Amino acid sequence: ARGSLLAQALAVVYPDRTRERIAEFLKGLSKDEKAKLTTHPKIARAIEEIRAESAKNVDADEVLSEL
Repeated sequence: ARGSLLAQALAVVYPDRTRERIAEFLKGLSKDEKAKLTTHPKIARAIEEIRAESAKNVDADEVLSEL
């Protein structure tokens, strides 16, 4: 595992920060603070890019056709 989605996004937005530093930073935050960070434009964009990349081989229309 590469860590939480938020940690992955922070690593994209702040490539000069180590994963360890990001993990320590996140440990000190409340759930509400973490949730708020996911709405920051830079972080939200990185999260969407990560999600898109991880789902690139999924055909959403095909999945929805089973609904």
